[in-house]
Amino acid sequence: MTNPEEIRERSKNKKGPESTKLLGSGIKTWWLLLMLPIEDYLLKIKVHPNVLTVSTLLVAAITGLAYHYGWIFAGGVLVLAGSTFDIFDGRVARAQGLSSESGAFFDSCLDRFSEAFIYLGLLSLYRDSIFAYVVFLILVSTTMVSYTRARAEGLGVKCELGVM
Repeated sequence: MTNPEEIRERSKNKKGPESTKLLGSGIKTWWLLLMLPIEDYLLKIKVHPNVLTVSTLLVAAITGLAYHYGWIFAGGVLVLAGSTFDIFDGRVARAQGLSSESGAFFDSCLDRFSEAFIYLGLLSLYRDSIFAYVVFLILVSTTMVSYTRARAEGLGVKCELGVM
């Protein structure tokens, strides 16, 4: 098994994945170890982190289409793939020394569009059901998480609380 030190070295805080209320650090570390050969290959061929960021957006658009057509399992697999691309862009940027505020901003903006594509597909799938309203409320809620944090930080308040 690969040394978890390689996982920590490319993390934002150099400490490795932190536990959240939804996922423990062990599961996150396990997934990153599983994906490490792909990450190393991306570094070897010198893929620019922005290519991975845009790839996340494209995978999200395809995910939305999968949900639109009712391909729930495929949509779930694509969500996992897109989330992994989203992990790779920051880790590859840090490993290549290309990490920047503008790159983080670009990634955050495309992440919101990615979420919108996925939720749009789910809205389409559940358009004739009460679940369409649930999906809409989830879309608004996820957008509010980003907005609330950005607004708080714009006012000089540190905002790192909550489940999300």
